[in-house]
Amino acid sequence: MNARTFVVVLSLSLTAPVLADEEHRELGAHVHGHGTLNIAVENSRVELELEAPGMDIVGFEHAAKTEEHKTAIESAKTRLEDPLSLFKVSDAADCKLADAKINIEPGKEGEGHSHEHDHNEGHDHGDDGHDHEAKVDGKEDHDHGHKHEDSEKESHTAFHASYAIDCAKPESITSIVFEYFNAFAGAQELDVTVVTAKIQNKYEVSRDKPTLELAEGLLARGERVLIVGPSGSGKSTFLSLLAGIVVPSQGRLEVLGTEASALSSLARDRFRAEHFGIIFQMFNLLPYGSVIDNVVLPLSFAARRRARVAASGGAYKEAKRLLANLGLNDQALQSRAASRLSVGQQQRVAAARALIGRPEIVLADEPTSALDRGSQTAFLDLLFSEISSAQSTLLMVSHDESLSGHFDRVLRFEDIISGEATQSFADTISGTDLIVGARSGSLQLLLYSVFRIGNATNNVTWKSYEEISRLPDVDWIVPISLGDSHRGFRVLGTTTEYFSRYKYRDGQSLDLKEGEIFGDLFDAVIGSDVAEALGYKVGDNIVVAHGVGSVSFIEHQDKPFRVSGILQKTGTPVDKTLHVSLEAIEAIHIDWQSGMPLPGESIPAEEVRQMNLAPKAVTAALVGLKSRIATFRVQRAVNEYRAEPLSAIIPGAALQELWGLVGTAETALAAISAMVVATALLGMVTTVLTTLNERRREMAILRSVGARPTTILGLFVIEGAFLTISGVVLGVAMLYGALWAAGPTIDRLYGLDLAITAPSASDLTTLAAIVLAGVMVSIIPAVRAYRLSVADGMMVRT
Repeated sequence: MNARTFVVVLSLSLTAPVLADEEHRELGAHVHGHGTLNIAVENSRVELELEAPGMDIVGFEHAAKTEEHKTAIESAKTRLEDPLSLFKVSDAADCKLADAKINIEPGKEGEGHSHEHDHNEGHDHGDDGHDHEAKVDGKEDHDHGHKHEDSEKESHTAFHASYAIDCAKPESITSIVFEYFNAFAGAQELDVTVVTAKIQNKYEVSRDKPTLELAEGLLARGERVLIVGPSGSGKSTFLSLLAGIVVPSQGRLEVLGTEASALSSLARDRFRAEHFGIIFQMFNLLPYGSVIDNVVLPLSFAARRRARVAASGGAYKEAKRLLANLGLNDQALQSRAASRLSVGQQQRVAAARALIGRPEIVLADEPTSALDRGSQTAFLDLLFSEISSAQSTLLMVSHDESLSGHFDRVLRFEDIISGEATQSFADTISGTDLIVGARSGSLQLLLYSVFRIGNATNNVTWKSYEEISRLPDVDWIVPISLGDSHRGFRVLGTTTEYFSRYKYRDGQSLDLKEGEIFGDLFDAVIGSDVAEALGYKVGDNIVVAHGVGSVSFIEHQDKPFRVSGILQKTGTPVDKTLHVSLEAIEAIHIDWQSGMPLPGESIPAEEVRQMNLAPKAVTAALVGLKSRIATFRVQRAVNEYRAEPLSAIIPGAALQELWGLVGTAETALAAISAMVVATALLGMVTTVLTTLNERRREMAILRSVGARPTTILGLFVIEGAFLTISGVVLGVAMLYGALWAAGPTIDRLYGLDLAITAPSASDLTTLAAIVLAGVMVSIIPAVRAYRLSVADGMMVRT
């Protein structure tokens, strides 16, 4: 159900104004016990950056003065030099430490715990004398949340460690166990940011929860993964999507480095035959074929699997080996038609067929559903043995959670498919490593630069933009300039490179539906929703207004734009944006000052074309890097930039913060919903009790003719159930009606494409619980009704 989307929109509306303040609190005093760990992965190289207060590592933050303190620091440095013992990963990843650097860096005197001091000694921005002191309203921020003696006299030591690690199989790093907390008694929490070619995520790891799961939809070679979910929840369809039997209606699917969703039907069939072994829920054996014929069938269509089998003695020899290992070594049985097999025998034949030729991935759809507990364990042991021998990856789905102990990892199907609103936001931007803007909260920067929600606290000077573009790790950079609008739609100034660099939904590019990119100074490329809502087509003229309101009385009427192109629908805020060149933004403001046109200073458009229209500032910039490994290095360089206060955020990590914020609001609204349900149930009971006086004669008559307590109880329970079910049905209908009615508005304002889907298993469970609660509370008036005396009920009151 998409009710969570309303929580998202409501949360953004409530929290957007205070996001900047939240970031200033984050940039201020750090908290003892709380450190940060950055992880970047590029091919086989993994780099880590750890920053932690001295109190976490050695129990003090001042400079070492005694021999005991010096010994403690040396011991800590020795322990920190072995990151693989502090942050443990699977042995299958085969990781080796390539380099480790440990620095103990004191803060400046009087600086307290400010994080804005230079904590990278080797980094130079060309101004060695610049002092990075955090200030709030012109004053230094010394609010530590606790007191320290001699805080004005002593600096506070921080440990900084950087590591380079080479892993032969980085894809096997599906989790990290933090022995770090056992090694350092003062450490309580770590904020962990992970950047790879596929993910940008932020996590919190603590002493209470020291394991970080990094799977993110990736399956390691040889891993055994179970997905559990109720019957009818779509698990079989999910496996069919992975195998290419069913084609996704939107998005993309990547399997073994191949974009399977982009393959033709024939190519998908070949890809499935070569790389997948499938144990279907109904087994799907050829009924007229023998057991052996069914097992070797996939080899007829998979050359690679056929070649592997040929190297081990041939197809029939391998088929007989598999059948024997799976408990079907009877020669007569192997020649028997599949239709004459028992359910358990068909299941094992289906397993042998999936395993022959050692496919990389084996998909198993409820293969143990027809077996008793003992048979389930025996079958899984046999299956796992063959999976391990073939070094295949097993992905199995089942409704039976008791199987969890047999697998390396267990995922809940509901967690995999939930979060339509979350995915809609995450699909908005892809392939951008950093977003740079004026110093502000990370969420505020993300919202105004990507989602067009809110405004920037300041601009970025063009000089700073150019300096960032020249950083050696920067591959590309695209400027964006916001501030104007057209009939409620935001206007974005940028360069033509924006249309090739901006990606959405797993790397999809912006495509033109018609027209062309800027060919003239006053050309505009508009999103599909703008064209649809306002009825624009290529060649139409539009007038941009100053400011971002839906109605504006200050317009740039003397310099109209021409629609030169219309973009294809993306389902992102791009659809609601008018794109113009940066030079055009300068041109329409060249005779303006302080947000108003200069009286009598209007400069004609033709004259403006001859002027220098180089931009002086931009709102933000999208940055792509040459390597993921450089992400944190460039981010630190921007955050410590000395010419002006700037922020660089990782889009995916900022989205994680956004969902943490939304999660709090969602919990609060869920609590309010529970109270509303409780109040409604109480109201129902009160109403029934109130009407009981009018119904006492009815109850008395029923009792007088011999009605038993269960009859009275049944009447009230049926009434309560009817009222509750009616309320549930009406509520669900109103929700879907609201989603249908509000969908276009939310899409236009926030860029969220609401897919109206059937209620999830969790939703149905909640609704069932409400109905059950309604039935239970209806017992109260039933008991009250039965206790009324028959004589009292038969009396006619005047």
